[in-house]
Amino acid sequence: MWSLFRSVKEQAVPLLNRHPELYISINIPPVILDPGRLQPIVEHFHLDRYAHRLVCEITERQALTETGRVALIRAAPLGFRVAMDDFGTGHSSLQHMIGLPLDILKIDKSQIDPLLKDPTADRLLRGVRHLISTWMSDQTIQAIAAEHAKGRRLLIATVNLETQRPVIWDMGAIASAKDPKAYDLFRTVMLASASIPGAFEPQYITVEANGKSYEEMHVDGGSVAQVFLYGLGVDLNTIAQRAGISEAKPPVRLFVIRNGRLYPEYQKMDPLFEPIAKRALSSLIKSQGIGDMFRLYLQAQKESMDFNLASITPDFQAKSAFFFDPKYMHAIFDFGYEKAQSGKVWSKTPPYFDTIEDGIFFHPAHRAWDVP
Repeated sequence: MWSLFRSVKEQAVPLLNRHPELYISINIPPVILDPGRLQPIVEHFHLDRYAHRLVCEITERQALTETGRVALIRAAPLGFRVAMDDFGTGHSSLQHMIGLPLDILKIDKSQIDPLLKDPTADRLLRGVRHLISTWMSDQTIQAIAAEHAKGRRLLIATVNLETQRPVIWDMGAIASAKDPKAYDLFRTVMLASASIPGAFEPQYITVEANGKSYEEMHVDGGSVAQVFLYGLGVDLNTIAQRAGISEAKPPVRLFVIRNGRLYPEYQKMDPLFEPIAKRALSSLIKSQGIGDMFRLYLQAQKESMDFNLASITPDFQAKSAFFFDPKYMHAIFDFGYEKAQSGKVWSKTPPYFDTIEDGIFFHPAHRAWDVP
């Protein structure tokens, strides 16, 4: 250890003097962080003034041992910064970090690479792009424009990640535009609406504002809302009156299709970083989806609409082995087809609506499908 810090003194310190923005990371066993062993070395090489620019790195496994915890706590007064290296390779949980005087948490590269360099995701994105270019031919887009002229509307939502704002695209208006780039924009919006953040790369859409050209980063609209209709502040009756429409509006039927489960599912968890992060994200998306269903239901009640909801019900037991598992996708297609054939696909209320009594929500008791 003395030779290591001698090298720091002779080689690293001159570099630190020339570049005040740099710091030096040193991999050392946590037992060396004991002040009784480290303090004499620091004083001998006059490294006190550089302590805040020296980062002592220890691995996750070392830090979570009793020896490692004690060494970290006792080393804190020395002024060194401490980094945990290889976070995500052991029994990682942020709960285990509580009480540790860590300055830097270095997530292991193996935990990040699958998100950034997944060849499967690249192939899937190319496949989606090919499907869009094949099925959304010029003739198909022209047919959408013709329906738009009749008063029908096709709306698609994406999210501008940089502004954190949802964008609702009037696809019929785009299809009807005379701009030579309209058809390319139509297909790009469709691709952006299928670009799941973290799984597929975002799509860049060129826009103009105040005479300047900008590129906006767009992804799947589910980042903001799983489904959408129109704002709760919109009053259709008031709009009709202002437009001079006095006739009674025809009955409106609202059909909402949610390709997902809206009920809790039991899953045994390992105390590791990646599965915990994935489970938390999926729980967040599911909770958001349930909230969206209630929002649309209240909107339908306000406008006297006939509300109809279809989603994956608890009697569908198949599980996806991986992202876009073909067996799972075929199974869920068959399940939906059978539901439609039986006439039992539509629900008139959001999930758990039967647990609301007199305006008070009662969480449903555990059912057979909660815990195996």
